[in-house]
Amino acid sequence: MESIKGDRMNQLPVTWREFVHQVYEDVFLENPSLINMNTGRPARRSRPRSTERAIVGRMMVHASPRIASVFGQHAVVDYEYERVGMGRRAKRRGAVKISPDLIVHDRQNLTGNFLAIEVKPRGHKRLRAWPDGPALEDFKKLHFLTHHLEHVEPAGMRSYEWAICAEVDTHGVDSWWIPRGSVRPGCDLEYFDCDYRTDPRYPSLAVHERWNPSR
Repeated sequence: MESIKGDRMNQLPVTWREFVHQVYEDVFLENPSLINMNTGRPARRSRPRSTERAIVGRMMVHASPRIASVFGQHAVVDYEYERVGMGRRAKRRGAVKISPDLIVHDRQNLTGNFLAIEVKPRGHKRLRAWPDGPALEDFKKLHFLTHHLEHVEPAGMRSYEWAICAEVDTHGVDSWWIPRGSVRPGCDLEYFDCDYRTDPRYPSLAVHERWNPSR
């Protein structure tokens, strides 16, 4: 496993990082055949390519028992949860509903937004936020949740402390960690969009880490 470089990662609680790594480890060790990255069209009788939903589902199963001990007794992990707190209102970036693959939060507390995660299997045909970065749409969503959320949601709402763009392949996971921050100059504050692909500042907003299983 490669170490992370960057002073901002010192802000991340060690227990949070260990929690994410343990979830990765559990998923890889539980059923190695799940993490199969056949990026071409599967031939007859060959193993199918892993799906995003299958991987996210197993991550949720392994994350749930550990949530309270790491993030507090009221914290839960939710799948594609789009609501603001426990109300009926949905989180939105402009006109688009925001529902991350996984979030760790306290549903009853608008300041209890801890971690948001987007997952992609390696080989997805998506534009990247920058040439060697995560999927563009995932990064937009998570940048919004860590930088813009409290500016558009009800008074008292707090942006997520951290977010992760996770790209899974047969041998491990590339994670781009995005810390909570302030709105960046140049962002469109009506649609909460930013020109990530051409603005050289944006790669510095995410810290890359390569994780490999211990087996």
